[in-house]
Amino acid sequence: MLLFPLPAECWTFATAAWRLRAGAQGSLASRVLAQGIVPFQVQNIRREPFEGFPTRATTPMTLNTPVWGAVKYNMKTNMLHAGMTVCATVLVSALAISARADGQAMAKEKTCAGTITAVDSGEHILKINEFLLHRSFVLGDGCVVAVGDNPNAQITDLRPGQKVQVSYKNADGVLVADHVAQEKLRVAGTVRSLNTAGGTLSLWDGGHVRTFAISAQCGVRLNAGRSGALDEIKPGDHVTVTYETPASRWVAYQIERPSRTFVGTLDAIDLPNRMLKASHYLGSERFSMADDCSIMLDGRRNARISDLRLGRQYEFNYDNVDGVNVVNRIAPSEAQTQASDSSSPPARPAGQAN
Repeated sequence: MLLFPLPAECWTFATAAWRLRAGAQGSLASRVLAQGIVPFQVQNIRREPFEGFPTRATTPMTLNTPVWGAVKYNMKTNMLHAGMTVCATVLVSALAISARADGQAMAKEKTCAGTITAVDSGEHILKINEFLLHRSFVLGDGCVVAVGDNPNAQITDLRPGQKVQVSYKNADGVLVADHVAQEKLRVAGTVRSLNTAGGTLSLWDGGHVRTFAISAQCGVRLNAGRSGALDEIKPGDHVTVTYETPASRWVAYQIERPSRTFVGTLDAIDLPNRMLKASHYLGSERFSMADDCSIMLDGRRNARISDLRLGRQYEFNYDNVDGVNVVNRIAPSEAQTQASDSSSPPARPAGQAN
């Protein structure tokens, strides 16, 4: 190993880096630093001396060899270049060490999703269950909470059973959350039954029946976003339920029935084309029946179109799709239910709508 004097302008960086590398070497490091030199490895100096190096200097050098006394003046340039190379190497190493230390200290942003199992608003602690994993978060001072349609909610708006997505940093094992957003759980289907007294709703989602407990805070949203009441939801209605799962139970917090409602007298039935025409004192409407249209007659949810009777009043729930009224539920109106149907004519099997 050959020792070179380090240029003064690089000594600060070299000293810091060498002390880091010296570690437990103690006395040797102190002695080398005290002399103002750092080691620099030179390969094959016997066979390939520096340009301008005297011939007699090809003798193997040791730590005791006075290198700087044996080199001619034209060697000073080479030594300066070598010293600057050392300086650059030390500087890059020091920056790399610093960058690595900063990277370890700075936690990366992560996200996860799960169902809330516990909330402590006083201690700002949130616990969620993510499949088989249980995580506990500490909400930071600037943590943003979004619940439902409120992007600026509070931690007190969070409750067990809500599904949330949490953005957080792992600071030496402490999960610090900076954003918590609720993910709405929704399912669409046809109402099988609604027990307002017992607070339960049964929904057919096309595959099986789900039974929901109705929360005391459950809201009802009807067509055009207007608020409604639970007694406005009827069996056969096509609805969307927003729910949560506290203690693995399905609890409904909102019921949406976006369909429009038309109450009128059935004037014509087109069986082959599954079309109906009904009218009331303000005008008439033509309806096309959806494949899963519920016809509610005499307590049955699956009556046939041929069971409908002309001249009777029905309630039609429908969606207007590009000007076409697609009916998804037909049931006798309240007035018709109270009236006698003994004189009503039967449906025309292949009648055409007028």
